Amino acid sequence: MRSFAQRTRVSIGAVGTIGACALSFAVAALGLAACLDMTTVEFVAPVPDASPPPPVVDAGPDVPDVDTRPPCDQCLASPDQPGPGCADELAACLADTKCHAMYECVVAQQCLTKGSQKKIILCGLPCAESAGIVTQDEPAVVFVLAVVSCLQSACAVACKIGDAGAVTD
Repeated sequence: MRSFAQRTRVSIGAVGTIGACALSFAVAALGLAACLDMTTVEFVAPVPDASPPPPVVDAGPDVPDVDTRPPCDQCLASPDQPGPGCADELAACLADTKCHAMYECVVAQQCLTKGSQKKIILCGLPCAESAGIVTQDEPAVVFVLAVVSCLQSACAVACKIGDAGAVTD
């Protein structure tokens, strides 16, 4: 006789499984903030303008332009299409005051260069608190989760976070 879980299991495919795992992980990480010693990070967010700064530095007419940002930051700001990139998700985040403040803090603290998902999250949690994101019910959490989900899929290689611990069949 099949168990209740076997009778009610819905196959959502590998993409859905990865998305569900990423979302679950991100929500769990935000919930973990209550268990951690959260040292306050002093950060004054700039006035949001809903667009990231220009990524390319003009080195002059004879020198090729060079993007000096870390690969993870470059990937996040790159267009979703043709990809890989998270520009759509990042633009939505930057349009929200709290998500924008958190992103600015994450960039200022260089959280995306930490080299592992655990280190990125531990670095980013104080930024969330500093931005005023203190519960999972904050509207900004939707935007944060969209950026995190995209980071875990489209920018996993550039951000050196692998498959974010997701198990695929």
